Amino acid sequence: AGYKGYVDNSAWMANLWIWRTLDFFVELFAGLVESTSEIKVCANDAYKKTLCNHHNFFQRAAFTAAMKILPDRKTFFVKFQGDGTRDDIHRNIITFVSLGRPLVNYLGEVNSEVATLMQSEKK
Repeated sequence: AGYKGYVDNSAWMANLWIWRTLDFFVELFAGLVESTSEIKVCANDAYKKTLCNHHNFFQRAAFTAAMKILPDRKTFFVKFQGDGTRDDIHRNIITFVSLGRPLVNYLGEVNSEVATLMQSEKK
């Protein structure tokens, strides 16, 4: 039969979706600290850059519906910061983005390498 793609319940399929999901959250939080846009705008921009091309029609519709119920920016930050300060949350998000981007790149490289190895096994 040979390699056609990842099996849905495989570890590599999980890696693929961890990579894509982390990429979304890194871009979402980057948008929040790099702009003053509302969270819905940042989430929509991050979604278009990352997950949108990997979702089917129903998944895109569900994600779009979920984004509509996100709180406004101020409410989000108040809930997200907990007992910390606004500066604490800003610093934590910057750290998450700075650590997350290289990790996203690494997961993408791992995915590409595994896909290449699996393709070579197909031959």
